[in-house]
Amino acid sequence: MLIIDEIKKNESRNLEFKESIPSNSNKYLKTVSAFSNSTGGKIIFGIEDTTLRIVGIDGDIHKKIDAIINTIADSITSQIIPNIYVEEIEGKSVIVCEIFRGGSTPYYIKSLGMESGTFIRTSGTTRLADESMLKELMLVGVNRSFDTLPYETTKPLSDNEIEDMCNRLTFYAKDNAKSFEESNQIKRLNLSKMLSWKFVIEQDGKYYPSNAFMMFKDDNPFQFINIQCARFKGTNRILFIDKKEYGGPIYQQIDDAMRFIMNHLNMEVKIVPNKIAHEEKFEIPTEAIREILINAVCHRCLTDNSRVQVAIYDDRIEITSPGVLYNGLTLKGMLEGKTATRNVCITNVLSYLNIIENWGTGVQRAILLCKEAGIKEPKFIEMDSAIRVNFYRPSYNEPINEPINEPIKTELSKNGQKIFEYMKANLNCSREDLSNLFGLSLSTVKRAIKELTDKGYISGKTSNKSGTWIIKK
Repeated sequence: MLIIDEIKKNESRNLEFKESIPSNSNKYLKTVSAFSNSTGGKIIFGIEDTTLRIVGIDGDIHKKIDAIINTIADSITSQIIPNIYVEEIEGKSVIVCEIFRGGSTPYYIKSLGMESGTFIRTSGTTRLADESMLKELMLVGVNRSFDTLPYETTKPLSDNEIEDMCNRLTFYAKDNAKSFEESNQIKRLNLSKMLSWKFVIEQDGKYYPSNAFMMFKDDNPFQFINIQCARFKGTNRILFIDKKEYGGPIYQQIDDAMRFIMNHLNMEVKIVPNKIAHEEKFEIPTEAIREILINAVCHRCLTDNSRVQVAIYDDRIEITSPGVLYNGLTLKGMLEGKTATRNVCITNVLSYLNIIENWGTGVQRAILLCKEAGIKEPKFIEMDSAIRVNFYRPSYNEPINEPINEPIKTELSKNGQKIFEYMKANLNCSREDLSNLFGLSLSTVKRAIKELTDKGYISGKTSNKSGTWIIKK
């Protein structure tokens, strides 16, 4: 049952407030759709969303509950069965509409149609599912993943192409083994195994490549299935020092990106007494970085035309993976070791190659490695349409007498100052990004943005959804 502490936490990914039951039902049906397509959640009618003041619902409350149930049943497809009940809080009645994540995605408002009526939940807001998210929801609804679909070609694979892929992946798996004994235990990859993974697909007695098969070829044809790496000067994405983009087989992309990262990390060299050898130690454990990079590649949204990005600054390393958390997984669950396999075939191949373990331990291992090294733990950030992990460089000393950015006038509030400072260097950041980055509620962020607008620091965005902030000072 609902408790007052839940309300005090403000709106979130799983909680939304409505002061009353809107006469325009789409105002809450969008959230019903979003919760069903995401991680589930509760809509509470009778609470003012900006002040969290409990106003309650008057009149025949059970009649109103029946109306909500009927509206949801008549207006959304696939069918949703909500759990609706009344709670008494501070002497007032509120209606709690609990929506569970569904298995027949996408759930959309019939009157708007699938493209305009499918919504998802990110942070504390409901937004329209874009084309890539809609494609993924459709695949989830039929229990498929993009990597297991047949590649768009009418040409079947030749025996030589299948043999070559088996040889290359077997060689890499053995070469990547931790020991000679482990290498000898690896069985040669064969057609039967690739068929079981849906890496190769049989149709009418012929064998065709899956999307995953093409991603492991030297001439990987997917333009966005690669890794962008950049080293920036300072702590903002303004001046490039070095940049590279790595394509080709997925496993090669990971190796190339790791070499780029290591080239831009500081290394401590220790002389060992009474020994000729010396010890080399990177400022951040490279095993931890590799775990998160592999996670970003393995669990990225493949229908999103965005690349995995590695951005290296003076103070941190950012690894960004396209796509929201998959199939109801939450950030809290991920940090606890829970996993949801978005790309089934890629995961199986990377597991065979000894690149990952199918146990969801990568995130926890990365955190542990940083703890053992005595450095700050990585920060996991759930963004509007991506997941970002920040590693912090212990070698960084914040400049004292040489600020990178122009000082902000003291007429702004503390929240206004730090949000404006971030906006200047990240013009395309969303309100949800700001909420996550600074640990502020969405309503607090909105108040700070209003302050910046009223005092002439910004004049809004070039467009509501994907535009950039217009800086005036």
